[in-house]
Amino acid sequence: MMARRYCAFDGFLEGLAQALLEAQRRCRDRHRGTVRACFDDAGHPRQVMLPALDGVPPLQIPLWQLRALRLPQIAELSLSFDIELRVLRRGKGPLQLAMQVVAGKPSRRVRHRLQIAFHGASEPLGEVLVDGVRLHVWPLKSGASPEPEIRHG
Repeated sequence: MMARRYCAFDGFLEGLAQALLEAQRRCRDRHRGTVRACFDDAGHPRQVMLPALDGVPPLQIPLWQLRALRLPQIAELSLSFDIELRVLRRGKGPLQLAMQVVAGKPSRRVRHRLQIAFHGASEPLGEVLVDGVRLHVWPLKSGASPEPEIRHG
Protein backbone atom coordinates (compact mmCIF):
# COMPACT_ATOMS: atom_id res chain seq x y z
CA MET A 1 0.00 0.00 0.00
CA MET A 2 1.34 3.44 -0.93
CA ALA A 3 1.70 6.12 1.69
CA ARG A 4 -0.71 9.00 1.24
CA ARG A 5 0.79 12.33 0.31
CA TYR A 6 -0.99 15.60 0.91
CA CYS A 7 -0.34 19.04 -0.47
CA ALA A 8 -2.34 22.17 -1.02
CA PHE A 9 -3.94 22.14 -4.46
CA ASP A 10 -2.69 25.66 -5.19
CA GLY A 11 0.83 24.53 -4.31
CA PHE A 12 0.47 21.55 -6.64
CA LEU A 13 -0.69 23.82 -9.49
CA GLU A 14 2.15 26.23 -8.81
CA GLY A 15 4.69 23.41 -8.88
CA LEU A 16 3.39 22.17 -12.25
CA ALA A 17 3.37 25.69 -13.67
CA GLN A 18 6.93 26.42 -12.51
CA ALA A 19 8.17 23.09 -13.92
CA LEU A 20 6.65 23.99 -17.30
CA LEU A 21 8.21 27.48 -17.25
CA GLU A 22 11.60 25.99 -16.32
CA ALA A 23 11.36 23.51 -19.19
CA GLN A 24 10.54 26.40 -21.55
CA ARG A 25 13.55 28.35 -20.24
CA ARG A 26 15.82 25.36 -20.83
CA CYS A 27 14.53 25.01 -24.40
CA ARG A 28 15.32 28.69 -25.04
CA ASP A 29 18.80 28.37 -23.46
CA ARG A 30 19.63 25.26 -25.50
CA HIS A 31 18.42 27.00 -28.68
CA ARG A 32 20.50 30.08 -27.90
CA GLY A 33 23.59 27.86 -27.49
CA THR A 34 22.87 26.10 -30.80
CA VAL A 35 22.61 29.41 -32.63
CA ARG A 36 25.78 30.79 -30.98
CA ALA A 37 27.73 27.70 -32.05
CA CYS A 38 27.01 28.58 -35.69
CA PHE A 39 28.93 31.88 -35.43
CA ASP A 40 32.44 32.83 -34.38
CA ASP A 41 33.29 35.41 -31.69
CA ALA A 42 33.20 38.21 -34.27
CA GLY A 43 29.67 37.21 -35.30
CA HIS A 44 30.67 35.75 -38.66
CA PRO A 45 29.05 32.48 -39.73
CA ARG A 46 31.19 29.41 -39.22
CA GLN A 47 31.80 27.59 -42.49
CA VAL A 48 31.84 23.90 -43.34
CA MET A 49 34.19 23.05 -46.20
CA LEU A 50 33.27 20.08 -48.37
CA PRO A 51 36.21 18.76 -50.42
CA ALA A 52 36.21 18.52 -54.20
CA LEU A 53 34.92 15.18 -55.48
CA ASP A 54 34.93 13.76 -59.00
CA GLY A 55 35.40 17.10 -60.72
CA VAL A 56 32.95 18.99 -58.50
CA PRO A 57 34.72 22.00 -56.96
CA PRO A 58 34.98 22.30 -53.16
CA LEU A 59 31.91 23.76 -51.49
CA GLN A 60 31.75 26.12 -48.55
CA ILE A 61 28.47 26.08 -46.60
CA PRO A 62 27.60 28.27 -43.59
CA LEU A 63 27.06 26.03 -40.55
CA TRP A 64 23.73 27.66 -39.69
CA GLN A 65 22.29 26.34 -43.00
CA LEU A 66 22.97 22.78 -41.84
CA ARG A 67 21.32 23.16 -38.42
CA ALA A 68 17.64 23.21 -37.53
CA LEU A 69 17.42 26.65 -35.93
CA ARG A 70 13.73 26.67 -35.06
CA LEU A 71 13.11 27.25 -31.39
CA PRO A 72 11.63 24.10 -29.82
CA GLN A 73 8.85 24.99 -27.44
CA ILE A 74 6.32 23.27 -25.25
CA ALA A 75 3.01 24.48 -26.67
CA GLU A 76 0.68 22.33 -24.55
CA LEU A 77 0.77 20.15 -21.49
CA SER A 78 -2.27 18.37 -20.09
CA LEU A 79 -2.67 16.07 -17.08
CA SER A 80 -5.84 14.21 -16.19
CA PHE A 81 -6.78 12.40 -12.99
CA ASP A 82 -9.79 10.53 -11.68
CA ILE A 83 -10.69 12.09 -8.35
CA GLU A 84 -13.18 11.81 -5.53
CA LEU A 85 -14.39 14.98 -3.83
CA ARG A 86 -15.52 15.26 -0.24
CA VAL A 87 -16.69 18.16 1.86
CA LEU A 88 -14.87 18.40 5.18
CA ARG A 89 -15.33 20.52 8.24
CA ARG A 90 -12.42 20.68 10.66
CA GLY A 91 -13.75 21.60 14.06
CA LYS A 92 -15.92 24.70 13.84
CA GLY A 93 -14.02 26.04 10.83
CA PRO A 94 -15.47 26.64 7.38
CA LEU A 95 -16.34 23.82 5.03
CA GLN A 96 -13.47 22.68 2.84
CA LEU A 97 -13.38 20.64 -0.31
CA ALA A 98 -11.02 17.67 -0.19
CA MET A 99 -9.84 15.95 -3.33
CA GLN A 100 -8.32 12.51 -3.54
CA VAL A 101 -6.75 11.10 -6.68
CA VAL A 102 -8.02 7.55 -7.23
CA ALA A 103 -6.60 4.82 -9.38
CA GLY A 104 -8.05 1.60 -10.64
CA LYS A 105 -10.17 0.06 -7.93
CA PRO A 106 -13.91 0.66 -8.14
CA SER A 107 -15.55 2.73 -5.47
CA ARG A 108 -19.10 3.55 -4.44
CA ARG A 109 -18.25 7.24 -4.44
CA VAL A 110 -18.83 9.40 -7.47
CA ARG A 111 -15.66 9.92 -9.45
CA HIS A 112 -14.88 13.08 -11.32
CA ARG A 113 -12.29 13.85 -13.99
CA LEU A 114 -9.80 16.58 -13.08
CA GLN A 115 -7.81 18.06 -15.94
CA ILE A 116 -4.98 20.54 -15.56
CA ALA A 117 -3.89 22.03 -18.86
CA PHE A 118 -1.31 24.58 -19.92
CA HIS A 119 -1.69 26.19 -23.35
CA GLY A 120 0.63 28.49 -25.31
CA ALA A 121 4.38 28.78 -25.62
CA SER A 122 5.24 32.44 -25.24
CA GLU A 123 2.55 33.48 -22.74
CA PRO A 124 1.08 30.22 -21.42
CA LEU A 125 -2.23 29.98 -19.61
CA GLY A 126 -3.07 27.45 -16.94
CA GLU A 127 -6.53 25.94 -16.85
CA VAL A 128 -8.33 23.69 -14.36
CA LEU A 129 -11.36 21.68 -15.44
CA VAL A 130 -13.53 19.21 -13.53
CA ASP A 131 -15.72 16.95 -15.65
CA GLY A 132 -15.04 19.25 -18.62
CA VAL A 133 -16.23 22.38 -16.81
CA ARG A 134 -13.63 25.15 -16.66
CA LEU A 135 -13.18 26.23 -13.05
CA HIS A 136 -10.14 28.46 -13.25
CA VAL A 137 -7.77 30.05 -15.80
CA TRP A 138 -4.63 32.01 -14.98
CA PRO A 139 -1.60 33.39 -16.84
CA LEU A 140 1.70 31.67 -16.07
CA LYS A 141 4.52 33.92 -15.07
CA SER A 142 7.68 33.01 -13.25
CA GLY A 143 6.83 33.07 -9.56
CA ALA A 144 3.13 33.81 -10.25
CA SER A 145 0.49 32.17 -8.10
CA PRO A 146 -2.50 30.35 -9.59
CA GLU A 147 -4.72 32.37 -7.27
CA PRO A 148 -7.13 34.66 -9.09
CA GLU A 149 -6.27 38.34 -8.92
CA ILE A 150 -8.63 40.14 -6.53
CA ARG A 151 -9.18 43.84 -7.02
CA HIS A 152 -10.90 46.09 -4.55
CA GLY A 153 -12.74 49.29 -5.38
